Amino acid sequence: SAYKYLTTSDDYPIFTSPMSKSNLAKHIHNGDVTVLAPVDKAYDVLPNFKDLLRPGNEELLDEFISYHIIDISMEYKAFTDERSWRVHTGESFDLTNEGGINFNGAHVRSGSINTKMGSIIGMDDLVHYPKLAK
Repeated sequence: SAYKYLTTSDDYPIFTSPMSKSNLAKHIHNGDVTVLAPVDKAYDVLPNFKDLLRPGNEELLDEFISYHIIDISMEYKAFTDERSWRVHTGESFDLTNEGGINFNGAHVRSGSINTKMGSIIGMDDLVHYPKLAK
């Protein structure tokens, strides 16, 4: 599954930690989903991202992860062939190709990792910025 790949590889360690602690971990593990996984450098703009893991921030954590899930599994080409996608929260975001392919302003990396149950598409930026207290 996409979950198993993410938790057993070293490709997206910063994203994997909150993902595995969220209430959506089982959904990602059991479902045919596409995970939009931000690379570690994407968190440079959110230095307090570890606050998502603090007690009392479970709702923010789940919200953050849900913006990085599309509830169908697909390869990179299928993802980039559309004009918009609906994330797990229910919101839809446009896919644009000004200066590369972007989803809700986040740059999409080329290619995908495809498993029997789910896919992973790398992101150079976060799809969603949680509203963490400073």
